[in-house]
Amino acid sequence: MKIKILFVLSLLIVVFNSYGQDFVKRDGKKLKYKGEEILLRGMAFGNVVYNDNFSPSLHHSEIDLQRVHNLGMNAIRFYLNYKTFENDANPYTYKQSGWDWIDKNVEWAKNHGIFLILNMHVPQGGYQSTCGGDALWTNPENQKRLAALWKAIASRYKDEPQIGAYDILNEPTPSGSIQNWSNLAQRIIDSIRSVDNNHLIITERALALDCDYSYSDANNNYPQITEENLMYTVHLYDPYEFTHQNLDWANTGEGGKYPDENFITAPSDATYFTGNYTNPSIGSGTKDWTYFTGKPYTVIDDEVILGRVVFVSNKIGAGKVYFDDFVLKELDASGNEIRTIYSENLSSGTYWWYSADGTGAYKEESSVGHNDNYSISISGNQAAATVICPNFSFKSIKGHKYVVSGWMKGENVPAGATASITTEFYNSPSNTQVGARNYQFLVEKITAYSKYIEEKGYPVYFGEFGAARNTFDNDKGGDRWVADALQIFDSLGYHFTYHSYKESSFGLYDGWDKPVDTTTINTALEKVFREFFGTTTSLFSPKGDRKSSLLLYPNPGSEYLNIGNPENIKISKIEVCDLFGNVVISSSEASRLDIHSLAKGSYIILMHHSGGVMHGKWIKQ
Repeated sequence: MKIKILFVLSLLIVVFNSYGQDFVKRDGKKLKYKGEEILLRGMAFGNVVYNDNFSPSLHHSEIDLQRVHNLGMNAIRFYLNYKTFENDANPYTYKQSGWDWIDKNVEWAKNHGIFLILNMHVPQGGYQSTCGGDALWTNPENQKRLAALWKAIASRYKDEPQIGAYDILNEPTPSGSIQNWSNLAQRIIDSIRSVDNNHLIITERALALDCDYSYSDANNNYPQITEENLMYTVHLYDPYEFTHQNLDWANTGEGGKYPDENFITAPSDATYFTGNYTNPSIGSGTKDWTYFTGKPYTVIDDEVILGRVVFVSNKIGAGKVYFDDFVLKELDASGNEIRTIYSENLSSGTYWWYSADGTGAYKEESSVGHNDNYSISISGNQAAATVICPNFSFKSIKGHKYVVSGWMKGENVPAGATASITTEFYNSPSNTQVGARNYQFLVEKITAYSKYIEEKGYPVYFGEFGAARNTFDNDKGGDRWVADALQIFDSLGYHFTYHSYKESSFGLYDGWDKPVDTTTINTALEKVFREFFGTTTSLFSPKGDRKSSLLLYPNPGSEYLNIGNPENIKISKIEVCDLFGNVVISSSEASRLDIHSLAKGSYIILMHHSGGVMHGKWIKQ
């Protein structure tokens, strides 16, 4: 059963405006507000933090906080860029415009029952997540400025309960030593506590060390700090190739569907173990597209759990080798075919590059291919180099044989160079098994991410989770992924904020630095949230109490009324009636009504369809 969030539509606004000095506080693994357990659940506001020269005021206005409230949410993870508050040329002198902006958002948050979680997304020294902010770690002055800014924020808002927490740094990527993150985190916390003992503090594990995203210490990169009123945050974007598919900035291609029982998910610690390096090589010189038949490779090691198709090469230099269509088969111990695992015409997707000496590169070709204009090429490497194909992973079984054959083309390949289509195999040092892309996979990821926090006895907060907007198209399953994540969070009593409210990649709405265009709403995502938070109304038949699958949302609403129709009932007419029975809107549009012109109040919705009429009550806000 869901724990009731302290959020009951407009009634909570009265509660929030009548508080005394009450703050969200940690109580063991839970959070409490005014003595009662509270779950912080909502969405992230990006606040144009990635554009240093943009004012965050361009991102949203009060109506956007109202929309978050109307979804049933009670929290916003509020991204900050330090340049909103200070200039590099004039450090430690804080802009009044920055304070005015926060003040205005606090006022809006009070009006709509929203806790603001202030998150330092871009600190002095640079944005961290993509490993471009090393100056935070190499320049001590930047750390001093960051701690000072947090102290200034805490000093100004120490008595403001509408700010739910201080989230001190997003996805840190320290250099030198992982201890540097512990030291900085403690320094920031000490700065805050020197002026503010009221607010909850949030921190997280280091995302990478020296740009090595696979690095993990004995504490899973969590900072070793002293603080009691603390909550830890983690982020969920697994499987990455699904949630980030077809995003140019993420260098991903097609990422498949969710759930997909045939799509293999590798353990996070999958480690190279061995490979099949007996497959035929392309040879030297120039050669047109040629089919190379592979040699079966027998898995003999107990540790091996996973295989992947790879394109291997050595000393290609000034030449170039192209790789395209391939077939991967699984054979039994006697060499009898069990199944065809993959029969692929290569297309844009996720590929990983490894070069033993850092030379060379791979390229997704758009004008060269075996049966079309797409292929993968390798050139320039002076030593061994490999293109790994994580989308073509497979579960390997000891004693079984695996054989991959495919097409290659060579241009000016030097003598002594080699290139082939083959397979490499992996183990898991933690003995984690290969899984399918499904609900159980998400359970395992979420529980693995939260394990350290649970063991330490702190609340768990998934401060970011999300799937690209394109995963909600063509039945890819983005809505199912979000719904499953929400169900798991709820069953575990976790806090969360979805990334994000407005942006082209993940947003509930598309856009960035302009007012929300409500026509860009991701209706599938909106439906998931409304069903989870209970802000969707089902329709009933007047002939009985049978509930229909037809759904009205948002309810209450102010701009558009959406009709969810998961069973594709054929709707002939929709009528909106006032409480006197007068029809105020009549439409044959079966999915969405523009209700801007309606006066505030309650209405009856009549849905005419082949089986009769369904009705429901709806409120214009």
